[in-house]
Amino acid sequence: MPSIDELTADVFDDDLVPIAEERRREGRPLFPLEPDAAVESYFTVPPDPVAASGALLSAPVTDDPQTFAAALTAMWHDQGCGDLADLKDRIVALIEAAQKDLSVPCDRDVVDYNYTFF
Repeated sequence: MPSIDELTADVFDDDLVPIAEERRREGRPLFPLEPDAAVESYFTVPPDPVAASGALLSAPVTDDPQTFAAALTAMWHDQGCGDLADLKDRIVALIEAAQKDLSVPCDRDVVDYNYTFF
């Protein structure tokens, strides 16, 4: 199995970059390319952060790659992002590689790719 670093680079180069380029050509980029002048701030505080925290989670908390990827791809389908949802198998492979890599004891305080997925 390829390393997490190799898989991450492959997904980025082989999957995300082509999706981003196609969306840009179609005028629907993955992320806004400039601020929305009609929006004063994108930051909002939930009325009760503790009560709202569950509603803020879009995917289940699970150790099972298939369950997480299924929830993530369902969310992407619901948002009209079928091109991202097609990456389900690649997401599962990334999660499995990360789980395998993280199961090896680490002598560092912070793992290099702690923030890669989210």
